[in-house]
Amino acid sequence: MLKRLLNVEIKKLNKQYKMVINNTEQFMNEIEMFDPVSIFATYIFMYRNGYLSYQKNFKYSFKTKDIPYLLGIDVIRGQAVCRSLASMLNNLYQEKGLNSQTVCVYTTDKPIQKMVHLNKTDLTIEPASEQISKIASIITFITRTPNHMINLVDYENKRYVLDPTNDGVMYQDKYGNFRLLNNANYKMHNCQFVTSIQTFLDANQTIDKLHFNKETISFYKYQKKYLQALKFCYQNKDLFEYFYNQNEELYQEIYKISEKQHSLVKKPKNF
Repeated sequence: MLKRLLNVEIKKLNKQYKMVINNTEQFMNEIEMFDPVSIFATYIFMYRNGYLSYQKNFKYSFKTKDIPYLLGIDVIRGQAVCRSLASMLNNLYQEKGLNSQTVCVYTTDKPIQKMVHLNKTDLTIEPASEQISKIASIITFITRTPNHMINLVDYENKRYVLDPTNDGVMYQDKYGNFRLLNNANYKMHNCQFVTSIQTFLDANQTIDKLHFNKETISFYKYQKKYLQALKFCYQNKDLFEYFYNQNEELYQEIYKISEKQHSLVKKPKNF
């Protein structure tokens, strides 16, 4: 009986989440955000200002639910990490009909610090416990296992490598790794060999993984498109307020149902 109830709730969450993705994609169309960079800039503006979250409150937090194929629900819950943010952006790109996927990578703080962050709204971060952070850092350093998730989008014969968590852009070199578009000396290591994790995170993998070193736009063109979209967002906050009000009840329903679900990632009680 309990199992059947949980299945019903997951199906309801899936339906409601798809409604949010559809509503957001339609909103992007209405404000004429069509290309990957404009969508990316608008998405970061929206999630960092709470327009995609319950009670208009978002923070980077490890208190996630990690529901398979519905990782973006944690963004709506207002407590999400890189896999949640990349997954929701991927869902938006695919809803728009773009050729996209998420990618597991291994990185250190250096590439992230060297990125040019164009959105000045700070990402609110709720830190994990010191013990957990140290254990995770040691395991990742020794094994070089994936510790981050980003997005790939192919559009008009160009490849866009985007990091929605850190508000950054990269390109894919001939070895498949991802280098900063503004500073090629810094890179993130591609960990696509982790197929089991990749399948768990996203059901639809559509990009040709072997097509490395594909052309991308210049950093100048990226910056120009991004700042144009960001300027529109700040000048039309009333549109985003209206969007939030139209979806507020849906966010609340998703939050209430998802709170009953158990996280698939086991965490210590004081995590």
